[in-house]
Amino acid sequence: MAHRGVRGPIGSFVLLNLRLVNDQTLENATGVGTPPWTWPADEQVIDLLHKAVYAFTTGFVADWLVSSQAGTPRPRRPWVLR
Repeated sequence: MAHRGVRGPIGSFVLLNLRLVNDQTLENATGVGTPPWTWPADEQVIDLLHKAVYAFTTGFVADWLVSSQAGTPRPRRPWVLR
């Protein structure tokens, strides 16, 4: 996503949601885990925090790597200014 111009907190938030959907779909489809709404609240918080740290760290590193390459597209203007 960073290579295509989706960078910063928005890109990390999108990655967080994709990670959550992928993880829950695979766990429920394979029968390994229980549905998240049956988890205790503290386990839900821990799961979300771990995935958020993963997503925002990965996003930061990806943004840094892509911005240091030559020939990458410049950041887009905000939607409100288009």
